[in-house]
This record gives sequence, C-alpha cells and structure tokens, in this order.
Amino acid sequence: MLKYCRLSFLTNSSGVGSISFQIPGTFGGIDKTQVSYSGRLIKNVNLWFASPISGDCVTSFTVTDTTGVLPTPLQAAIPSYPILATWSDTGIATGDQGLYLYPNSVTNLCPEEGKNNIPSQLYLNIAVQKGSEIIDTFYINIEWDDGV
Repeated sequence: MLKYCRLSFLTNSSGVGSISFQIPGTFGGIDKTQVSYSGRLIKNVNLWFASPISGDCVTSFTVTDTTGVLPTPLQAAIPSYPILATWSDTGIATGDQGLYLYPNSVTNLCPEEGKNNIPSQLYLNIAVQKGSEIIDTFYINIEWDDGV
C-alpha cells in the first residue's frame, strides 16, 4: 500500500541542516542470505527549500544503523558501518558529492530500482547546504510502500 511521509527542518545561519528519522515498524531480523525487509520501499522523494536559490544542494543521503539493530557479526562485516547505504558517489571528493537542487522547482529523487528497500528501525539521513549562508526551511515528501 502506497503511503506518504512529510518532513521539514530549518538550516542554521550558515545554511547547513540535516534530519535523521527512523523507518517505522519492527526489524525483521536476518536469515543466512539477507536482511528480512519488514520496512519501506521508497518509490519517490521530492526535495526543496522554501526560498530556493542557485547553489542549494543535498550533501548527503544515507541509511544508517544508528541504534545497533543489526547483529554484531553483521556490523563487523560492513566496512562503512554504521552507514549501510548512500546515494552519494563516495569515490569522488567530498565537496563534489550529493546533488544540486533546481532553483525554481522541486527536485525529484527516485532511488535506483532494487536499492531502495529500507528495513524497519534503520535511519534515513538527509543533509543539505544552502547556496548562501541564510536560515531556510527544507521540505521532503516521501512516497513509499509498506508492503516490503
């Protein structure tokens, strides 16, 4: 069943801000081959600032195991733990990661097919930077399916 989630947050006076929120539901555990996904399947994400300007960007979009729900052996097997997934290209310079937002419209982010399952109890984290050092509100609409 398709459901919606809406979030917003303020940047600081340097134009930087972030949000971290836990995916609803109960963690489904693991079997010998994979994590059991009792979480959300992200279909679409829309991102925008209240007062968009040139240079606005999303600097990080990650999934983390902030509270340690994954078993310790699995944690140890993931080199980037607690970061489990990122939509940024970490093979390039940090200052070039992320994506610029369109200054006069909503940016639509559709995660790659097969890489958008987020198990319950993990965290989705989004960090942003304004094109100038001002306080602004950042908005996020997420369409997801809870039938994963």
